[in-house]
Amino acid sequence: MKNLIKIVICSILISFPIIFSKAISTGIKNGIEISLSLAIPSIFCFMVICDILYKSGLINTLISPLNKILCALYNLDKDLIGVVVLSQIGGFPIGAKLISDLVKSEKLDKTCAENMLCYCVNCGPAFLIGGVGIVLFRSIKIGLIIFICELFASIFCGFLNRKSMQSKTRLFKDNCKKDYANIIVTSTSSCVKAMSMICAFIILFCAFTQIIQNLNISPTIKSIICGFVEVTQGCYNLCELSFYQKLILSVLFTSFGGLCVHIQIASIISGSEIKLKKFYLYRIVYTLISTGLAILATKFIDIPIEVFNSYIKITPQISTNSYISSIFLIFLSIGLLLSCKKSAKI
Repeated sequence: MKNLIKIVICSILISFPIIFSKAISTGIKNGIEISLSLAIPSIFCFMVICDILYKSGLINTLISPLNKILCALYNLDKDLIGVVVLSQIGGFPIGAKLISDLVKSEKLDKTCAENMLCYCVNCGPAFLIGGVGIVLFRSIKIGLIIFICELFASIFCGFLNRKSMQSKTRLFKDNCKKDYANIIVTSTSSCVKAMSMICAFIILFCAFTQIIQNLNISPTIKSIICGFVEVTQGCYNLCELSFYQKLILSVLFTSFGGLCVHIQIASIISGSEIKLKKFYLYRIVYTLISTGLAILATKFIDIPIEVFNSYIKITPQISTNSYISSIFLIFLSIGLLLSCKKSAKI
C-alpha cells in the first residue's frame, strides 16, 4: 500500500511539468526576473556587508551608544545586539544566517539561538518601503508605517522572550586575531551559497504560484494562496483589491514570511540542531501584532486619498538588457567559483 501511494505521488509530480508546462515556464521566467532585478540587488550586497560587519566586530562599534538600552531590552550580551539590529534592517534571511553561523562555529549555544530566532527574522525596510509602499500603494508613508509596525512587533517579541532567559546570554568569544582579508572571502563565499539557494527557491515557488494564478478561482483567494507561498508574488497580486484588503494581506504576508522564506530558513539552519517549534509559535504573535498595529496606524494617520483609489497592474518584465542584473549575476558567478576553489583546497 505504501509503495502504491509513493508511485501515485511520483506520477503526479512527474506529470505536473507536462500538464502545466506553459504556466511553469512563465513562472520560472518571472522567478528569474524577480531574482535578478529584486532579490539579488536588494539582498546580496547587504547580506555580505552585514556578515563582514558582524564578523569584524565593526557593527558593535557603530551601535555602541545604544548598547545599554538594547542589552536591557533583550537581556543579551552586547556582542549579540549586532545580530538583532542587522536582522531588523537587513531582511530575510540575514538574521537566521548570522545566528546559524554562530551556532555552527560554537560561539552561541542552541537554546539562545532558538530564542533569538523568534525576533531576528524580519522583512527589511528596502522591500517594505520600496517594494510594498511605493510599488503597491504608491506611498512611501504606507511602506514606512508597515516597517515601523513590524519593527515594533519584533521588539515586543524580543522583550516577551527575554523572560525565558534566566541570566543575560553571552557570546563565546575566541581570542584569535581578526584576519580581515579572510573575513571578506569567507563572508562572500557563504553569502554566495545562501543567495544561490534563495534564488532557487524563488524560481521554484514562482513556478508553483503561476499555476495557481491560472486557476479559475477568486482573485482574493489566489492572492492569499500565493502570498503565503511566496511573499513577493503574493504582494504584487494584491493590486486589484481594496486599500484595506491590500494593507491587511501585505502585512500578513511580509510579517509571516511565506512558505518559501520558511524553507530557506530551515535550509540555512540545517546542521546547527536549532529547532523551529518556538519560532513558529512566536511567528503567530509577531504576525498578529504587526497586522493589528498597521490597521490602527492607518486609522489615526492621514493617508493621501489617491492611495485608496490607486490601481496598478504589476507584472514582471523580462528583459535581456538589464545591466545591473547582469553585473550582479557575473559577481555571483565569480563568487561561486572562488567558493568552489576554496572548498577544493580544504
